[in-house]
Amino acid sequence: MQPFRNFQITLVSANNLENVRRFGEMKVYAKVSLNEETGTITKTNVDTVGGLNPRWNFQVGYTISDSAFTGQRGAVQVVVKLYCDRTLGDKYLGEVRIPIESLFDFWYRGVYEMSYWVTGTQHGRSSLHISYRFDDVFYFMEQMDRRQQSAWERALRLGWMVARQGIWFFLTGGIDFGF
Repeated sequence: MQPFRNFQITLVSANNLENVRRFGEMKVYAKVSLNEETGTITKTNVDTVGGLNPRWNFQVGYTISDSAFTGQRGAVQVVVKLYCDRTLGDKYLGEVRIPIESLFDFWYRGVYEMSYWVTGTQHGRSSLHISYRFDDVFYFMEQMDRRQQSAWERALRLGWMVARQGIWFFLTGGIDFGF
């Protein structure tokens, strides 16, 4: 059995972003992921009123193996990329990379709030504000031995098998209704 934790991060806001628009207000959104893996990417709503100081309060959750906190499987990072929403193509504003191990090392219990500098900006004074928490450890059983299955699981499996066989018997014409 391998230990896991639920990890919840809230992208609260960003401050002092660089204005990349010539006309109109900045409309900013963020994409958050773990190590930029496709299956973990989540996009926030677009803040249309905050301009250079967008506010999302956007929560996203992940289930993470405990080995991610010890570096046993390589460094796992929370990657947050900021974009300006534009009609002719979105503009990249900058990003923040946060090693999950450092978040876990700082965390004790409850919700923590942190601020990080946004890299990739021209003036270098942009910041991202987050809050995060981890849940207690839980375990997934990778493969359960047949002897470890409970009687209830075996009965349920047998019930499904009987139901499948009955449906198959009915569909193949094994029952004569006298039509």
